[in-house]
Amino acid sequence: MENKNNWPRITVVTPSFNQGKFLEETIQSVLNQNYPNLEYFIVDGGSTDNSVDIIKKYAEKLDWWVSEPDTGQSNALNKGLLRATGEILNWINSDDLFFPDALTNIAKSFITHPEADIFVGDHAWISSAGKIIKYSGPPCRYAISINGFIIPIGQQSTFFSKRMFESIGGWVREDLHAIMDADLYYRLFKAGAKLVRVKALVGAIRNHPEAKGCARKDLWSTERPKYLQQIGVSSLDIKLSLVKMRFVRIMDGSYLRSLTLQRLYSGKTITGKGWSDIK
Repeated sequence: MENKNNWPRITVVTPSFNQGKFLEETIQSVLNQNYPNLEYFIVDGGSTDNSVDIIKKYAEKLDWWVSEPDTGQSNALNKGLLRATGEILNWINSDDLFFPDALTNIAKSFITHPEADIFVGDHAWISSAGKIIKYSGPPCRYAISINGFIIPIGQQSTFFSKRMFESIGGWVREDLHAIMDADLYYRLFKAGAKLVRVKALVGAIRNHPEAKGCARKDLWSTERPKYLQQIGVSSLDIKLSLVKMRFVRIMDGSYLRSLTLQRLYSGKTITGKGWSDIK
């Protein structure tokens, strides 16, 4: 790739706790991007498995890492994001993956659209073994409704500008442990953030029994109602926004793109080193 000064600096943070089973693949998926202007942090919460040994294996390629007790994922994220010097920011959890060339595609969009603040790519769900389960194409801005808290974008595939992040305080809410990403996007959009769709494979979320989304479903069922009450979103707001979102996603082609991607890649396998069996 060209001189790194020609590419915007991207900061990626990996929060982790006892995810040694998947952590190495996550690290590989970031480092194997070969992106020339990457800043990569790993924030471990004091793991008692083999996580620290894995991190040390890649320590020379990391910009910073730490292993110490924290108060949860959001606290770990803030430790990393507060250190970030990149123009573009995101995090990748220690059981998830980036697709090959994800960072390059995000950077190209950032260069092409200097007015934008949020860059959303294609999103996938994968099994424990990395087999593709489901795809989702990114929606256009009109499918998103902050009044109804309908923000149908995947965290792993959503990057945001540091300038806009700092304008809303430069932090993730540490009292939220399930919907801190949705709250972040809500605050960004409320502040006027402009969205650009990146029509390329970017992030994959891994479904497995130990994942927080599977093992701690109670977090969502307790946090979300309280949060919606805080921001004044009613059940009617949600229903109306869902109808609008579905209509817009039919019209903007994101549903069609999701179906097309599903047909193309369903059953294929992605690892930290890239596609394992795609022809």
